[in-house]
Amino acid sequence: MKDERWSSQWRSTINIDYGRFLSAAIFVKAWACDAELDQSQLYSSGLQVCRGAVSDRPVWTELAQSEYISGTQLVLLAGSPTKAFELLQAPRTFCRVHDYYSWFTQFLKTLIYQHDHPDTVRPRFDAYFDKIRDPFFNPPRDNPRGENLPGLPLLRLRLALIRWIYIERQPVAGNWRNIIAQIGY
Repeated sequence: MKDERWSSQWRSTINIDYGRFLSAAIFVKAWACDAELDQSQLYSSGLQVCRGAVSDRPVWTELAQSEYISGTQLVLLAGSPTKAFELLQAPRTFCRVHDYYSWFTQFLKTLIYQHDHPDTVRPRFDAYFDKIRDPFFNPPRDNPRGENLPGLPLLRLRLALIRWIYIERQPVAGNWRNIIAQIGY
């Protein structure tokens, strides 16, 4: 990356931060224009976030673990459920976000192997999404195996988009109001 702004304190987490900023920009642009997501850019940013979560973070904490899963969700939003599932098979433990990891892995398995049956995918997705989108949901910080989920607002947006694309099976363009309404704000 040639941009001088990344030659400062941001240099140590360039992959994670650049990937997150890029994906946020993609979401904002699509939302503002009520348009489709740029899937190729989302795919690139997802891979970059995953790479950064592994290489940029000195310790594999709940932050790095959550970032890695968010990267796989960006890959899924880019239209690549099989690649997202492959990324989750990395030889890493997800002990600090175990419930989140297990749910998302099972959801991807169901999505990949029963993709023609949205009724089998919906219950698995909605049970968790209902908990996360609850405005009073606050993940406990001291639970060693629980829901240590940084970046909850963007997580809710990613999950709303995943639900809209893979369960409702509707185009994103022209439907941002409905997508956001799923979150309940």
